[in-house]
Amino acid sequence: MKMLLFLFFTQIVPGFETSSLVKNTGFGFYFILGERFGLCSSFKARFGENLEGGIKPAFLFKTNGETKPGVGADANLKFLVFKRTKDYPFNFSLIPHSAIYFEKNLFHFSFIMDFLIDYPIPLENEFEIIPYGGGGLGIDFESKEVRGENKVDVYPGIEVKIGSLFKFTKKSGVFAEIFISSFNSALGLGVHFEI
Repeated sequence: MKMLLFLFFTQIVPGFETSSLVKNTGFGFYFILGERFGLCSSFKARFGENLEGGIKPAFLFKTNGETKPGVGADANLKFLVFKRTKDYPFNFSLIPHSAIYFEKNLFHFSFIMDFLIDYPIPLENEFEIIPYGGGGLGIDFESKEVRGENKVDVYPGIEVKIGSLFKFTKKSGVFAEIFISSFNSALGLGVHFEI
């Protein structure tokens, strides 16, 4: 049953994305180390000149030794507001996203509006470094069982992220990101590919 509810939730894992859009489709695999650690993947598709959508399923363990993993997913849309030009050196995007997450005795849902800025730095050959940063505000909803009683909390959702994508070809690269949110803080590392 929990796996069926896995599809749309606020951000519980690092974003692993720059402000730029994928050319057609993209995917990636990432390792997350923090309050909750584990693996996630991402699938992205471009829907127009300035729009991209994506989903990130994740399997996370708590650092307290809990043996059953939590499962969740983050769904987002990315609107490219400004594209880098000679006069404007940054890409700027708005990213509304929602996440849902389940683990033993816990259900978490969030909706957050993010902004993201990146600054592509071309290197020799096809290499490129794209440092990025951003953050967002929203709302988090949590329902958890404490000593046999169900406790429900609603609180402001806040997140901040800073990272870099090192592209070693036009269609592949390596991400490193520090992510801090009201639900989970983590360091993420992973690979990204475009088709």
